[in-house]
Amino acid sequence: MVRALSGAVYVALLVFTLIFAPTFCFGVLMIVFAMIGIGELQAMRAKEAPMGKWVRFLDLLMPIAVIGGGLACCLPAQDHDWLVILIYIMAAYGALYFTLRMILATLDRNEKPVQNYLTSLLSLLYIVLPLAALTILAGCTPKYVLLTFIMIWLNDTGAYLTGRSFGRHKLCERLSPKKTWEGFWGGFAFSVLAGVVAALFFMPHSPLLLALYGAIVSVISTYGDLFESLLKRTAGVKDSGNLIPGHGGILDRIDSVLAVAVPALLFFSIFK
Repeated sequence: MVRALSGAVYVALLVFTLIFAPTFCFGVLMIVFAMIGIGELQAMRAKEAPMGKWVRFLDLLMPIAVIGGGLACCLPAQDHDWLVILIYIMAAYGALYFTLRMILATLDRNEKPVQNYLTSLLSLLYIVLPLAALTILAGCTPKYVLLTFIMIWLNDTGAYLTGRSFGRHKLCERLSPKKTWEGFWGGFAFSVLAGVVAALFFMPHSPLLLALYGAIVSVISTYGDLFESLLKRTAGVKDSGNLIPGHGGILDRIDSVLAVAVPALLFFSIFK
């Protein structure tokens, strides 16, 4: 019951922002998700290479600079002067980040400063940039982002139901013992079907095109889930955090989204 209720709140929050405030509120939500996700990733790595407070501070500012920059580009404004200044400030911080981070790495007295530096880069590449891509896509065409989330959720649901009923052959036992190939193909079918239904009733695209997109989402989201399992197993933890009761941390909920976000932006940029 706790898992179902917390999951419902998560879904309702995403759907509400995408429908009623797809530019500003969704972008702010992605900034919050990114900051929490970076904190969880740093906590997972802390046992091996703890980070100093200045490093954490710099890393936590990156979502504001990168995602905020993408958000600012999508916001309509009466006076564009403040918007341009804001974008330049964010871009300047993003450009200076790597220099500042290298300086802190050379001053880091931890035994593994290079691993800390690589963790910071992983935070940027794995968490911040995908959520920035999702923010830009939502600012342009929020219905595509909503479709992506629906496909991911249906892929997970189909994989669970099919795997529980017919699962025999393990997909990747080393990282996720419960995932099976039968479950994978069940989730794949659900995601492809979602694309066909969306094309027939809701979106001006051919069923074949959105079926292809559903297939891409299914495959990439599955391996995005496996990659996050790899991070957790490497860190020796069961969940990335305990923010969402019954689900774990925010990375446990958006692992598939992080993998799909950039391909989604590219796909709809090419075919729209």
